[in-house]
Amino acid sequence: MSTRRLLWSLAAALLFVTACGGDSDEGSEPAAAASSETAAEGSDTEATEGDSASEADGEDAAPLEASGPITFWHSVPGAGGEMVDDAIARFEADTGVQVDAQFFEPDSYKTQIRIALGAGNEPCAFFSWGGGVMNSYVDAGQIIELGSRLESSGEVERLVPSSLTHVTYQDQIWGVPAINTSPAVFFYNTEIFADLGLEPPATWTELLAVMDTLSEAGIAPLSLANFSKWPSSFYFMYFVDRLAGPGTFEAAANRTGGSFADPVFVRAGELIQELVDRGAFVDGFNGIDFATGGDRQVLYADVAAMELMGSWHISLVKDENPEYLDKMGVFAFPDLEEGTGDPTNVVGSVGQNFFHVSSSRDSPDAAYELITYLFDDTSVAASVEQGRIPPIRGVGDLLEDPLQQEVFGLVEGAGSIQLWYDQYLRPNLAEVHLDLVQELFAGTISPEEAAQRMEETAASSSDESE
Repeated sequence: MSTRRLLWSLAAALLFVTACGGDSDEGSEPAAAASSETAAEGSDTEATEGDSASEADGEDAAPLEASGPITFWHSVPGAGGEMVDDAIARFEADTGVQVDAQFFEPDSYKTQIRIALGAGNEPCAFFSWGGGVMNSYVDAGQIIELGSRLESSGEVERLVPSSLTHVTYQDQIWGVPAINTSPAVFFYNTEIFADLGLEPPATWTELLAVMDTLSEAGIAPLSLANFSKWPSSFYFMYFVDRLAGPGTFEAAANRTGGSFADPVFVRAGELIQELVDRGAFVDGFNGIDFATGGDRQVLYADVAAMELMGSWHISLVKDENPEYLDKMGVFAFPDLEEGTGDPTNVVGSVGQNFFHVSSSRDSPDAAYELITYLFDDTSVAASVEQGRIPPIRGVGDLLEDPLQQEVFGLVEGAGSIQLWYDQYLRPNLAEVHLDLVQELFAGTISPEEAAQRMEETAASSSDESE
C-alpha cells in the first residue's frame, strides 16, 4: 500500500479505525506522571532490558510478519516528510509488510493522539516528544519497552547517548529518537544586521540595544507565533534557565522542595512583559499561527529581523524559501547578566521526535523495524541534506552547511539541555504552563498571578497522584 500524508481534522480522528492486525480492548485516558530526567549532551544513558506490559522479549522475527497494515503517525513536514515516505517505501520493499502512514501538524497531533489513545485506537507506531507525556503512556501501559530491541539489534550504538534521556523512564527505554537535534536558538537576517551595522549579541544588554536599533529603523525586532502558545514558552524557559540554571525548574516540576511561585518564575514573567512593553515583537503576534507559517512570512518579507525558534526552522526555510537561507544567521540565547545560569545551556531536545510501539497492537516486531528505517544511513543522509541534525553518533562529520554546524556546536558545548517544559511536565500541568505564558505575552495576567496559578496547579496535581 502506498503511503498517505494528509492533515486530519478532529472528526476524521473520531472515525479512524486502526489496522494493525486485530482489535484491541477499549483503552482509558493516559495517567499523568512527572519526568525526572536531565539531558546533558554526551551523558551516559544505557539501554536497560526489562519486561513491558505486553512484550516480554526482543527476539528477532524473520521474516517479518504482520496480520494487517502497520499504521504509523508522524509529524515531519515538507521535504522531511518525503524522507519518511522513502523510508516507508524501502521498508515495504524489503519486508513485504504494508504501511498506512498519516501526517499531522504538531498542534493537531496532540489532540488526535490523545483521542486515539483514550479510545484504545492508537496506531501501531507513533511519536511523542518524550518526557512527561511519554511517561504517562508508560504508566497507562500503552507502549512497549524498546531498549531490549535497540540493544539486540545494535542500533543503540548508533544513537547519541543523551538522546535516550528523554525516553528513559523507570530505568527502561520506551522510545527511539529520530529526525533531528533541536535546540531553540535565535535566527536573524544577516543582511538587515549588516545594513544597520549590527553584530549578533552575546549578552541581554546587547540584544536590547540591537532591538532598539531595529525598531528605530522601522523593523520589528522579533517574530512570534503566540497563537500557537508553545513558541512563546521558549522565552520563559530561557529566562528561568539564564536566571538560575535548570535546578529551580526541576525542583518545582518534580516536587522536590521547589515551587513555581519562586521569585525566579515571577522574574521570568516580568522579563517577558518588559519585552512586550518595549515593542520587541511584530504587530499582531498574539494572532500569528505557527501552523500556517505566519511567523516565517514576516521574516521572508523583512518585516521582522529575528525569531527564537527550534532548529527545525532551517529545514522549514529550506523547503519553503531556500533563497532566504543565504541571509539567515544564528546565535545562542544571550547571557542574562542579572542571572547565575550557565550561558552555554540550551533549551530543546536531542531527538525531536521519539517513536513508540503500541502495546495493544499486533506485529510489534514489524512496527519496531519500520522505526529503524527512519534513522538508517539513507535516512540520516537525507535528513542532513534537508537541514536537520539526526541524533546519530558522528553526524557532525556529515554537516557541511554552516547553519547546521553552528547549531550542532551549540549542542556539543552545552552545559545542559533543558527539555521543553510542555514535554517535561505532566500533560495537564504542561497545558496550564502554555496557557499562562500566552496570557503573560497578551498582558492579561501579572507575573505574580501566573506563578501562583502554576504552583497551585502543580501542588493540586501532586496531591491527586499520591
